[in-house]
Amino acid sequence: MREMISIKNISLRDTLCSGIFVCLTAYLILASPIIAASNSDEIKQEHEREWIMTSAAPGRSFAIRYDGSLWGWGNNLIGLPEDDVTTSHRTPVQVMNDVAAVSAGRNHTMAIRTDGSLWVWGLNDSGQLGDGTTISHLTPIQIMEDVIAISSGFSHSMAVKSDGSLWAWGLNDSGQLGDGTTIDRHSPVKIMENTVFVSAGTGHSAAITKDGTLWTWGENHSGQLGDGSTTQRKNPIEIMSNVTAVSLGSGHTMAIQVDGGLWAWGGLEIRWQGAILSSIMGDADRRYPVRVMEDVASVSTGHSHIMVIKTDGSLWAWGLNNNGQLGTGTNRNHLVPTRILDDMSYVSVGGDLMGQVLQAHTLAIMSDGSLWAWGSNVYRQIGDGSTTFFHRSPVQIINICND
Repeated sequence: MREMISIKNISLRDTLCSGIFVCLTAYLILASPIIAASNSDEIKQEHEREWIMTSAAPGRSFAIRYDGSLWGWGNNLIGLPEDDVTTSHRTPVQVMNDVAAVSAGRNHTMAIRTDGSLWVWGLNDSGQLGDGTTISHLTPIQIMEDVIAISSGFSHSMAVKSDGSLWAWGLNDSGQLGDGTTIDRHSPVKIMENTVFVSAGTGHSAAITKDGTLWTWGENHSGQLGDGSTTQRKNPIEIMSNVTAVSLGSGHTMAIQVDGGLWAWGGLEIRWQGAILSSIMGDADRRYPVRVMEDVASVSTGHSHIMVIKTDGSLWAWGLNNNGQLGTGTNRNHLVPTRILDDMSYVSVGGDLMGQVLQAHTLAIMSDGSLWAWGSNVYRQIGDGSTTFFHRSPVQIINICND
């Protein structure tokens, strides 16, 4: 950040004035280029720690830097033209500039640029790219304008425009698009108005409207819609009020209310989801929202693990830990929230999908802007340059442009 660089410049200048300045003039002339280079390296290193947003997906990772540049690493679907089915990237490589937000699904990715344009890339077998076809694109293509929020699901996509309208496209076998049908859509279709927040899961979706009302729709076999039933819904239904954020797993849902209360529901038919929810919900009916934690600022949930940042900046995790995705230093599963790190500002969970049990990992940003990762590295999605399959403790990602 500009202020941090300014502080470092002042500190170095003070050092020069108090110490080196009394040395011989010839020494100063020779040393000046070295001092300037050293200062430049410090500034560069400081900037490389300044990340503002991440998105973790099965086998790959994305993060946005302070300057709006989007970086990706992991498997071959990060958005580069030279990639093919055998390509993987062990460290972050730049994908785009001027990016404000990114969301990665199972095999496709969306990004909003600072001008509000929406760009997509990846597989397109269900029309999840929204370009009117089922042709896949390895590199970003533009499909919409005036977009302020996005969420990529398993094979469907959701976007909120600046006028509050919610749009959806892609796979719709469970009614997850919310258009009243189960017909796949290859182009965006309008779903509802007055929307400010959206989250797409495997087979269900959720949105928050301007008045704080949470709406859900789609698959409901595990009670993940929270309406007290296991009935699939093809249109949005109202669930609760005063909601500020929501995150969807493949069969469960987590929501935060304005007072910091975290609510959970679902997971009836998926073994590990049921276990991790039962541990915090007790004997409550998981077809309805149940308050499970206080003082929560943000939540990210995957297939079988959950990450929460509390208002004091502490990061908590629980669930399946076969890949070390909880960051506890072991591969032991945790059925109750466990404190992992402090001073956190952002977290994103990449979960296992469709039996791909070696893909779960976690990305997080600390309050100083540094980027950290842990969990599976089978597809090099950790980004530290190593080929170690699993990182069970958080590692800082500091290398970029260095495959």
